[in-house]
Amino acid sequence: MIIRYSRLCPKLLWLILILINLAYSIWILYKPGINFQRYSWQGYYTLFIRGEELGAELTAELRALPGVTLLLSEDSSTLFFNSLNGMEKVTLARVADRLDENDPRFDSYMKELPGYFKAEKWEIKYQVLYLRSRMSPVTLHSLLALVIERHGSEFRMLEYDPQAAILYVALFLIFSLFLFLLRAPAGYLILSLSGLLPWLLNILTGNFLDLISFYLIFPFQLMFFGKLVGLLKGNLASSGLNPSVKRAAFRSVALSFMLLVAAFVLANVLVVLPVPGSSTINRNLSALALNILVYPFLYLLLNWRAKYIQHFVFEPLPILGRSMVNRKISIGRGLWLFPLLLIISISLPLAFLEKRLHGFSYPTPRLAAFRFEKISWKSLEHLQFTPAASDLPDLSDFLTHSAFQQGILFGREYIFPYPGERLYISQYFLEENGAENGGRPIGKRLKMVRQYKTSWLFETLSGLTA
Repeated sequence: MIIRYSRLCPKLLWLILILINLAYSIWILYKPGINFQRYSWQGYYTLFIRGEELGAELTAELRALPGVTLLLSEDSSTLFFNSLNGMEKVTLARVADRLDENDPRFDSYMKELPGYFKAEKWEIKYQVLYLRSRMSPVTLHSLLALVIERHGSEFRMLEYDPQAAILYVALFLIFSLFLFLLRAPAGYLILSLSGLLPWLLNILTGNFLDLISFYLIFPFQLMFFGKLVGLLKGNLASSGLNPSVKRAAFRSVALSFMLLVAAFVLANVLVVLPVPGSSTINRNLSALALNILVYPFLYLLLNWRAKYIQHFVFEPLPILGRSMVNRKISIGRGLWLFPLLLIISISLPLAFLEKRLHGFSYPTPRLAAFRFEKISWKSLEHLQFTPAASDLPDLSDFLTHSAFQQGILFGREYIFPYPGERLYISQYFLEENGAENGGRPIGKRLKMVRQYKTSWLFETLSGLTA
């Protein structure tokens, strides 16, 4: 009965580990798209469709896709302007038909807003669409391909590129092969390989930043794993080891752990610098957390093995610190360091080059230094004076446009409204007994017709499509 129990427990642990990795695979492949986006378009996928016009039929089919909750395009996005009989709603595609270019109501916000839906690559024009969906980029890309290619159009998705994913996975596999030849703990290759799955899924559903993160983090994680295997095996195999040897082994594990933490911090800093707000950091944390789950399984496996096997057969114990056998193995493995560094030096430029070759010149708005729940007059005014990377309007320009359209009949200029700003009209009237008293027969008074209060600010912003 004891023998059966000893054989069953490791198999049960392997089954649990496989189920955990499988659950992570399903979760990341069907992860809501809102978690993948950049801060500027959080919750939306950016889609490029070749051509200068999208077409009503294709727009309707895209909007009807399962899982797509909102579609923003030049044909579906609307704005308001003063029609002299009230505020009129019109789509961006029809603004030029409704207003003449020299019409004073055709303000700069209305002229520049269509730029959000225009992109260019190698002098080829593309329509830009923003889709809100809770599907993963892999699933959404498959559905889009069925619809768009049926209409004979080409498309690209900013958040997921299958061609780039193939390149990243190829570089990932080559790097992993040499890495395991260099660092994988002998006898625990399968357990080490299980840690690759989360990183592979991150790269498959992410971008070149995930590949760079893997290059920087996983080698140190594998080194820490190898040191930990040696420490646990030594402690479980023999309780009579020299205390100085145990302390040296523990210091080695602690040092490798500190190197892992430093590499993780460095990788995430390098990710934040080029792409602030990137979701790669969250994916790095998820992969590392899943890899850490391996360590309790490792301890239980080694513990059961030590319990039912008297000695670790043909495995040298660290009685004298590093044995000559281990030293020869280390020297042999060190010969792989040069090709490993060569792979890194070649693949990183390839990843950046692929990003450049497949990149679009797409709209990049001026980002706010606040989140939507912290909007105020002060933050919007600060946004207005923040240097912009392009002429595309932002939230402060929308506020200026709204105030201008509502006050154009009262002579208001196209400027950012200040808190509590009031608009007046002059009322003229005949004064009673004005001529008898030597005064003017016609009097004048000011009447307030509009005030831009805080309530107006949030009422205006609540009409935005988000």
